[in-house]
Amino acid sequence: MARFHGLTDDIDQAVEGRLNRLRVLESGLCVFSFVIEAGALYAQRGSLAVMLDQFDYLERAAAFPNVAFGVIPLGRHRTIWPGEGFYIYDDTLVRSEHWTGGYRTKHPSEIGTYVRILKLLRSLAFYGEVARSEVDAARKHLQSRER
Repeated sequence: MARFHGLTDDIDQAVEGRLNRLRVLESGLCVFSFVIEAGALYAQRGSLAVMLDQFDYLERAAAFPNVAFGVIPLGRHRTIWPGEGFYIYDDTLVRSEHWTGGYRTKHPSEIGTYVRILKLLRSLAFYGEVARSEVDAARKHLQSRER
């Protein structure tokens, strides 16, 4: 998006931010709940090797004791439409990225809305072995296209 908006593409800063987030995730000191749409697993954003590494990490991180990892499968009957990604931090902050920029709120009523949306999305997701099979299906799909 930095390139799209004509901003400086600071790779070093982006890598450092990502590494910091990984350290927090892997420390086990915080609890995380991730829900993704299965369609996101099919969006290729790198080479085959990069994508396979991403799938490997998803499977590894999903097994962390402090992580709940859910996937909403393709074709799942929906009670809410897919929307933009968002992050809830301890019910005190919501952050989201949109095409035109970032969104942040600390307003309790808005955070409450996002908490309700997350609960609904979690109810649509599958966890454990079913989630891992969704990741594996996306991996196999990508590998079959690369042959």
